[in-house]
Amino acid sequence: MSHIQFHTEDRKNPLELTPHENALYTRVHNKSLRDFVINKFREIDFGKIVRQWFLTNKGLDVGVVEFMVVGSDGREEKGPASPLEGVIMIHSPSGVQMSLDLFDLIALVNHDLGDLDILDPSTEVKNTAGGNLIAYRSKPGVYFPSRVIDGLPVVESGEGLIRKAKMATAQEIVRFQKDIIRKKKDRFSVHQRVTRTGKSRSHGEDIVHFDLDAGKAFLDRGKYVNGFKYGPLRFVQTWVMMQVVGAVSRSSDPEAFILELPSNTADKLNFLHGGKFIDFSSGQVSDLISLYHYFLWLYHQSEHAFKYEDRGEIDFDISEVRSSLDALLRVVGSLSK
Repeated sequence: MSHIQFHTEDRKNPLELTPHENALYTRVHNKSLRDFVINKFREIDFGKIVRQWFLTNKGLDVGVVEFMVVGSDGREEKGPASPLEGVIMIHSPSGVQMSLDLFDLIALVNHDLGDLDILDPSTEVKNTAGGNLIAYRSKPGVYFPSRVIDGLPVVESGEGLIRKAKMATAQEIVRFQKDIIRKKKDRFSVHQRVTRTGKSRSHGEDIVHFDLDAGKAFLDRGKYVNGFKYGPLRFVQTWVMMQVVGAVSRSSDPEAFILELPSNTADKLNFLHGGKFIDFSSGQVSDLISLYHYFLWLYHQSEHAFKYEDRGEIDFDISEVRSSLDALLRVVGSLSK
C-alpha cells in the first residue's frame, strides 16, 4: 500500500534536523496530513459510506459515525513510513462485533478516495453503546486505553462520540485499573529488556532491532523488526501510560482528567508534571523528553531510509546511543521507584 505517499513525498530527511527540530517538524507535518484527511473524508461523506456498508453487509444500523486517528498519528509523532492508524466510532445499541473484518469497508473507502490507501488494515471499530473501549478489537485482557485516550478527531458529529468514548474510557480505567497496570507492567518489562539489549523474541524467533556493537538499527515490519520503536519509544510510552492510569484512578474527576490530557508524549509528561500527578523534577521531565525525542529522531531515520532509499538499516553513533540508553533507563528507573 502507498500509505498516503501523495502527502509525504515532501517530508524532510530527519538527518537534516536535530532531534528537537524533528519532533517539532513532525507535529506540524502530522497536523497538515490530518487536515488533508479531514477534507478528503468530508468530500466523500465518510460517515454515509460507513453507515451504508454496515446496513448492506451486516444488516445493522450503526447510527452516528465518527473517526479519529490514533497511535503515532494521534500523538503527532508519525514518521515517514508509518501507516495512518484510525478508529471508526459508532453508536449501535443493536450491537456490533468489534473484531469483525473491515477489509471490504477499508477497500471501499480507499477506492472512493481515489485509491490513495488512506485507511490501513489495522483500522478498528469501537461501539460507544457496547463498552469495552479500552480493549483492542474487544479482545479480552488486551488493554490499550491509549487507543482512545490519544485519539484526535477527523470526522465528528453533533453527537460527540469521540468525547463520550474518552469519558467512558476513563470510567473503564477506574474499574479495571489493577488488571491494566498488571498487563502494562508485563509489557514494560519486555520493552525495558529490548531497550537494554536491542533484542526480542517473536513467533519463536530471535529478533535484533538494533546492534549496539555494530552500530546499526534495523527495520523490517514484515519480520517484526522495529529499530528503536519496541525498545526506547515503547519503553517510555508504556511507562507514561502506567502513570496516566494511576493518575486517572486517583483523580476526583477521571472524565475531566482524560478530556484535558494531551495526546502527544512530551505534552503528556508536562501535563502530569504540571498537575503534580507524578512526583518528579522539571529537570527529570526535561531529560526524559529530550531522550524520547532523540530515539524518535533515530527511528524516523530508519523509516526514511526504508521508504525513500530502500534500506532496512541505518548506522548510528555507538557511544552516543549507549549513553542515551543508559540515561533513559536511569531516568525512568528513578521515577519508577
